[in-house]
Amino acid sequence: MPFINRLNAKTVATLGASKENEGANLHLHKCKEGGTQWLLHYTLQGRRRKSGLQA
Repeated sequence: MPFINRLNAKTVATLGASKENEGANLHLHKCKEGGTQWLLHYTLQGRRRKSGLQA
């Protein structure tokens, strides 16, 4: 069962450097330098791919 909507703005703001799974192949990566990136993992034409949005 996926974890949809497990993370909220307050939780994300208090996280340290980590990789968090939001569910449904959506992941949040936080760097110790302060960068944040959302990654969506998906399969297209039999190949595993990632699409990201950095903030």
